Amino acid sequence: MIILDADRGLRDAAARGDAKAVRNLLKAGADPEESDNAALRRALRHGHAAVVKLLIKAGADFVENTEEFLNLAAKNRNARSLKILLRAVKTTLPQSVLNPVLYTAIQARNHHAVAVLTAAGASPNADENRPARLAAAVGSVQILQILRRLGADFDARGGEILGNAVSEGHVDAARYILECGAQVNAHAHMAITSALVLGDSEMLETLLDAGGTLQHPYLVTDITARDSVECLLVLIRRGCEFHAYASDIAMHAVRHSALRVLQYAHLHSTIPQRARDLQLQVAADKAGETILDFLIQQGADPAADNSDSLKRAVKSQKLRFAWKLINAGARICDLDASSFIATTKAENWNFLIELLQRAIPVAGLILSTDQAAIFFRQVSPSAFICDASGDLLAINIRRERNQFAKANGSAASQKSADEATFVSRWLTDFMVMQQGCS
Repeated sequence: MIILDADRGLRDAAARGDAKAVRNLLKAGADPEESDNAALRRALRHGHAAVVKLLIKAGADFVENTEEFLNLAAKNRNARSLKILLRAVKTTLPQSVLNPVLYTAIQARNHHAVAVLTAAGASPNADENRPARLAAAVGSVQILQILRRLGADFDARGGEILGNAVSEGHVDAARYILECGAQVNAHAHMAITSALVLGDSEMLETLLDAGGTLQHPYLVTDITARDSVECLLVLIRRGCEFHAYASDIAMHAVRHSALRVLQYAHLHSTIPQRARDLQLQVAADKAGETILDFLIQQGADPAADNSDSLKRAVKSQKLRFAWKLINAGARICDLDASSFIATTKAENWNFLIELLQRAIPVAGLILSTDQAAIFFRQVSPSAFICDASGDLLAINIRRERNQFAKANGSAASQKSADEATFVSRWLTDFMVMQQGCS
């Protein structure tokens, strides 16, 4: 029992980094290799080098799992534990063991461990310059400097090393790679596109200053992914054609909900009416409410293309958008029976009543049995057969409804083909009467 308590205490003390307690527990008979070197694993995981040294001196043997324990040490912020393990091995480790540990150290941004591992024989150019590619991806200039001193080629793999730094947004790493002579001209399109997609104006300036060129002015549309007006201004200063692509930029901005870029495009260029109308149609089901409001303010026509923007908003069940478009001039009469179905699915019954009272077309509407039942359960027909004063409309509609209800019981609880037929006929007759009265 005493030994078990000592083993348990050893694990806890190793995790805390309490070297004094570890020393006393080892003297009391605690096993340094208990539970598959559990104490050593904990000490390595937390970077307690003094404890690691005590455990190995006491007999903790990790030879069978050398790479695993080296990886634990490589993840720490220093290299003290790693040095202790490498000295304990006492033999030269092959690159097949050291290189994977090097990759771990790089991903942990542990430049101290990188220096130790490369000195121990890990290859700085292993696996087609993988160390440099990883260092660029994590943005560690210190590790890149170590690898460069050891002969790493930053132009290898078609500019991938520079591309990794750019795509991850590591400006300092990208600058260092360029300072070391990496060429940007052959791969400018890929690198600059990455900077634009990130909306990183500082990175963009760095690449252009290093000789990158815009191979096609349409690249300017890529700024919309991050709503980066700053990148747009960089490109305009560098001579990129803006006005010829303003409509395309604005459309991309709508698709990506890039309000700042959209506003800049509209306020600093002339956007044709047709382009504004199309942008509104896309905004109706793919953008935010602020963008919809802005386009309406800029004169986009909600009634264009048979009120296509309204149809899109109703179909995508964005009924707040639908109201805004109707109030801005979209025509309800341009909707069709499919809009009735879409509104029913949205279960916004007040909106549906409003559409019906404003004469939404339902000619040819075919409802399923379930759709008909839902309609009559949720919507009171009196909302349609009475006018604003409460007077009954179209006596033939009222008579048909009453006759149907008398013959089939409560329409709200029926789920028969007859009910579906009745609702379709009732709505059609109602709309014919409404349109005749308008």
